[in-house]
Amino acid sequence: PDEPYTNQPSIDLAVTVPPEIAGDPDYRLRVYLALEAQSPAPIQEAPLARLPTTVIPVELTDGINDLTVTLVGPGGESDPSPVVRYVLDTKKPSIKLTAPEDGRTVNSKSVSLEGRSQARSTMMARNATTGDSIVGTADGDGRFKLALPIAMGTNRIVITATDPAGNVGEQKISVVRGSGALRASLSASFYSIKRSALPEPIRLTV
Repeated sequence: PDEPYTNQPSIDLAVTVPPEIAGDPDYRLRVYLALEAQSPAPIQEAPLARLPTTVIPVELTDGINDLTVTLVGPGGESDPSPVVRYVLDTKKPSIKLTAPEDGRTVNSKSVSLEGRSQARSTMMARNATTGDSIVGTADGDGRFKLALPIAMGTNRIVITATDPAGNVGEQKISVVRGSGALRASLSASFYSIKRSALPEPIRLTV
């Protein structure tokens, strides 16, 4: 398949044989399954269809499924076909956001969403407050970075990750867009000191 990862519990194998033996009852197809770190084992057999291509439904097991097929007939069993790999993955991808923190104030027109998820996942961030959205892809290590426009005030953001198998994970955060104006306040540990007490240390905090 173009994409080996799937969240479907079964798939259809399309097996093609020479046209001259299509539909011959003296032949049958034998399906082998090799799980991760295991040797191939036969799991089922099927008669040949009347056309050269026979479709065989196969149940998958969680994780890697390496499938091969042999042709069994009067002359014995053929060499196995090339390996077809499917990876059954039904787990939702996690999203670990490293920036920004939930509830943080951002003095910018957009917020940079950075984090990690499952490798090659399609990442989408949607600002539920404004309706804006952005789509990207996590790299081979699962890292992603998305820049999403935000409006003044509180912005509720929904981040979704769709992994190669089609499973969807979600995370929600809120950020506040500030005005960007800088403010400062000054305080002191003492505001009144007796001259007779000098020298006296004083702490100023800005």
